[in-house]
Amino acid sequence: MLNGRVNARVALAASLVVLAQLAVAGRAAAETPVVAPLVDSGRLGHPQRHGHRSLKPFLHHRGADSLARAKEEAAIFAPTPSTPTINPLVASTVVTGFDGINEEQSFAEPPDGAIAVSPTYIVEAVNDELSVWTKTYDATGQLSSVTNVVSAASLDVFFGHNPNCYTGANDVFGLVSDPSLDYDAAHDRFMLSMISFDRFFLISSLCVAVTTTGDPSGTWFVYAFNIQPAFNSLLDFPRAVTGSDGQIYVTGNLFTFDVLGNPVFQNARAYAFKASDMYVGSATT
Repeated sequence: MLNGRVNARVALAASLVVLAQLAVAGRAAAETPVVAPLVDSGRLGHPQRHGHRSLKPFLHHRGADSLARAKEEAAIFAPTPSTPTINPLVASTVVTGFDGINEEQSFAEPPDGAIAVSPTYIVEAVNDELSVWTKTYDATGQLSSVTNVVSAASLDVFFGHNPNCYTGANDVFGLVSDPSLDYDAAHDRFMLSMISFDRFFLISSLCVAVTTTGDPSGTWFVYAFNIQPAFNSLLDFPRAVTGSDGQIYVTGNLFTFDVLGNPVFQNARAYAFKASDMYVGSATT
């Protein structure tokens, strides 16, 4: 009976491999970008779309059991809370904080927030939304106010303009996750990266977008780079930065999946992309 179950799983896995290869063959390697706008989907903190909140599982390189043990050990050795010192509030005209994307605006938990700031703009992203603010300074050069110019742009729709980013907007099994933001001060460009994943074919692509100008509320060049191996892979929690050497660097944890669909850690990956090509929308690798 056990052999029959194993053989059935092997047959199922083999059929999925064939189907996935056919699907991948129909998707060209997306190294040439698609120009995409940010489309505001609602007032900040008051989403106009509806859906079910999804819990995003954490992946651990030694598996779920190791993650559970690590949480237990952290609880044992956690420091004892101390009584906080309460200091009187000091009146100030300087902006010390403002509302970002509301918890109700994000349809994924945890939201995996990211932020990047230029002299003029503030950009915040969570797993499925992006917001943009402009900054105003007073006569002394202090930040005095912020103005929301993009309340909540859907990242599914945004990255979905590139068909090689597997999002809920262009792929019934697609999702985008784990945003990473950075600002290149030398070239006045914002950069946003996310992983996209097809949960049926178990294929993923690294989606990287750069602004066409210094204005993040305008258009972006959206690239998609297929993660290898082309089938049965996921680059989890990629982090991206713009280097001072003219490259955009991305690193993440590569997982594959066993026949039962359990994630198996393989190694850490690092990628470098030529920023000067991406800033003008040229094909790059």
